[in-house]
Amino acid sequence: MPRRVDHTERRTEIAEALVRAAGRLGLHAVGMRDVAAEAGVSLRLVQYYFESKEKLLLFGLRHLTERFARRVAARVAAAGADPGPRAVIEALLAAALPVDAESRTF
Repeated sequence: MPRRVDHTERRTEIAEALVRAAGRLGLHAVGMRDVAAEAGVSLRLVQYYFESKEKLLLFGLRHLTERFARRVAARVAAAGADPGPRAVIEALLAAALPVDAESRTF
């Protein structure tokens, strides 16, 4: 019986590999081969999910945006039930500071 693949999960894994490779090589220098090697998959598989480097980068940036939004939302929620504008701005800035591996990657 053929193995069932969660395509959304696979695209997310490839996007995570893009983020790691771009963190190491720089966004301008990372290529689809680098992403494939980082993800431990074939270049052909990356090309199957993303027809071009542009589409891969766009998906990767959207993925980073979602991760950042979750980080900010968690900090805002930790600020209380009805945080004021100052607490929201502090949460946003604190989420963006490069103080851990996640924020340094961002």
